Amino acid sequence: MSPSSTTEAFITQGEWNEHTRTHPVVNFFEKYNNFFNTSSQSPAAIAQWFSPDYCYQGQDGKRIEGRDKAWDELREKFKAFRARANHAVFAITVPWEGDKSDGKKRWLLMALAEAYLELADGGSGGQSKVKDRDGKEWDFGQTQAYRIIVVEDAHAKHDGFLIESVEIYGDRLEIFQGMKARGLIK
Repeated sequence: MSPSSTTEAFITQGEWNEHTRTHPVVNFFEKYNNFFNTSSQSPAAIAQWFSPDYCYQGQDGKRIEGRDKAWDELREKFKAFRARANHAVFAITVPWEGDKSDGKKRWLLMALAEAYLELADGGSGGQSKVKDRDGKEWDFGQTQAYRIIVVEDAHAKHDGFLIESVEIYGDRLEIFQGMKARGLIK
């Protein structure tokens, strides 16, 4: 029997703060989260945050390999939404060896976030709004889980890191029901 090994974990609770900013990967991810919540995702902007071999897995379990292909599909999905926001709830960050042997340092970020969406049509479909922790009203709000791999890259624009993969876990039923009520999907 081989001995077990332990790895130091960086654990955060709640919104971004001075404590979360002491870990370089979590600090990088806060900057990315702010970009995601407030910016358009042009191909040039995306290239600054994601590795070329980026892999995305959505709540439906579908995996999309390659940064450009993944973001082409994601931009199409985001067209239905006028605004979005993620509020951090909890995260654990640990060094990650994974299955690649390229010598690059990686970190695994397991997180929970409150995700909020506002549909682009501006209607309500008879549905009530939900409020985020700041009191802003949204069409939908739910807690989602994320499994994120961040890789160190000496050429990366933002703190020397890139996002290598994202897996999202959450129930999309309420969103689909709301979109159907507004006639956005059949």
